[in-house]
Amino acid sequence: MKSSVATASKDVLRIKLRAADFHAFNVFGRIAPWTTAREEGPEVVLYPAFDSPAAFGDVLNRLGWYFPPGTVGTLDLTASVRGDVSTASDHVPGSQGRFETGHLPLSYVDPGTLDERARDADSLLVWDADARLSGPAIRNAANVDVVDPGFYSHAEPVAWGRVSDAARSGIEDRSRELYESLERRADDWDTAYVFATGPSLDRAFEREFPEDALSVICNSIVRNDDLLEHLHPDVLTFADPVFHFGPSEYAVRFREDAVEAIREHDLVAVVPEWYRGLLVGHHPDLADRVIGMPLIDTDRPTFPRSDSFGTMMTANIMTMLMLPVASALTNRVKVVGADGRKEDESYFWEHSDIGQYDDELMNTAFETHPAFFRDRVYTDYYREHIEILEGMIEFGESQGVEYESLTPSYVPCLDDRAAEDLIADSDVQ
Repeated sequence: MKSSVATASKDVLRIKLRAADFHAFNVFGRIAPWTTAREEGPEVVLYPAFDSPAAFGDVLNRLGWYFPPGTVGTLDLTASVRGDVSTASDHVPGSQGRFETGHLPLSYVDPGTLDERARDADSLLVWDADARLSGPAIRNAANVDVVDPGFYSHAEPVAWGRVSDAARSGIEDRSRELYESLERRADDWDTAYVFATGPSLDRAFEREFPEDALSVICNSIVRNDDLLEHLHPDVLTFADPVFHFGPSEYAVRFREDAVEAIREHDLVAVVPEWYRGLLVGHHPDLADRVIGMPLIDTDRPTFPRSDSFGTMMTANIMTMLMLPVASALTNRVKVVGADGRKEDESYFWEHSDIGQYDDELMNTAFETHPAFFRDRVYTDYYREHIEILEGMIEFGESQGVEYESLTPSYVPCLDDRAAEDLIADSDVQ
């Protein structure tokens, strides 16, 4: 992978300072006596006033993605522009896809009126992080969401997703009912195969996988038609706020491939609950193919049932959705392509050649959400991931689920459960 904000060396001290700043403002919003969190409502104010065509074009295009046509209901968007910034500007960043914006219920006011509305907005979307320390934002701190992509870590994409989900209307959610249909199909499944995107996935063609087993795939596997035909997938999982539910060219290409895979292979997609409406809003024909899974803030693994619907909130697709769904629907889970991370990695970990997009597309995600990558310490992320994964597998085994890794892995709990007939020769030490 080429040098980028994602692979640059980490300034841990600065990351910690930005984290402290982020959390301090959130705490301030909860305890300041003059500001109270409002019920999630339709009034959204973009703040501060836009002072450049590029900034306005960037935010406008993101709005087009996060607020799909036909789903905005009673949404009321307020913005202001200064100087020579035209509301007819067409400045879509080169790293983003181009989204329809004509449906957005935007009203424009002068900067003074914007300050007044900012103090009382149901949601104050701050696109320039410095403005969160201005008078109107301080006054309404409990309802501020910073969507400045250079602010801190995941704050921007998560905030966009949360606010757009709260404002969306008119989309029926049949997720629990759809999950019940998966449970009924589980009577025919004895084993689940869970396919991750590590380098050893490239060796999957060396083995045949039974069509009568549950096959759970994730993420960029959808880009490879030959691999999809070979894996016989039943369930597609994806959850990343940047790579899957953002406006970058990478995310656009991924969603094109994911939607085609869902249609062509009759898949059920399982995504986080708050992103279901966003996906279905742009693709209404998928309403009966997408399950929005509630994510529970708990430190105890949870396997979803239709009568206890939800999974443990984690930061990795394997532990968030793949293993919980496979463990809930079968009693034998075989893992493929979960290689883990070498000690000398400069990124999250290596990926499969046949199940990954090229660097040019990857860079569009880095450019669209720079803080997400700048502030991510991959060693910390990985350590937390393997701890959660180990706890989840041990929990599953206590419930009678058997686990086996069919490919070599640097992850200790998977290496300990390696199959005797590994698909790929192991060079893991």
